[in-house]
Amino acid sequence: MFCYALFGFDKTLKEFDSHASCKPVLDEFKKRKSELEADSDNLASLVTSNKLKVDEVASEKFSLSVWKALVENMTASEVLKVLSRLWCLNMDGDDSVWKAATEVLEAADAGKQVYPAEVFVSQCDYLKSLVKYAIKSFAHPEKY
Repeated sequence: MFCYALFGFDKTLKEFDSHASCKPVLDEFKKRKSELEADSDNLASLVTSNKLKVDEVASEKFSLSVWKALVENMTASEVLKVLSRLWCLNMDGDDSVWKAATEVLEAADAGKQVYPAEVFVSQCDYLKSLVKYAIKSFAHPEKY
């Protein structure tokens, strides 16, 4: 359990899969992992119903439906903080996440819910993510 908490599922499985005493615990971990991976729409509904935040969902679970649910639960300040991550998403024509982010930002009361410094930091983060993406796509154009 301690190894799982520190290093995650994959490393724990590699290290302890051959140990007979760990087999029941690892089988339960495998079962839970497959349940969580099975349906991203189910996770999106859990995010919506429980008002989960970005830090409360494992990043490998982020699909477009999960991102949309997360953005709908965010304040304008939180949306500004994750804009650089949203920009790097491959949406393939689905702009529902951007529409949700736009609705949150348009509903915000400027000066009370969004501060100019937050907008400036968000712009800087956006530019940094733009540069990182450009470098990646230039170095490995076949991936992008």
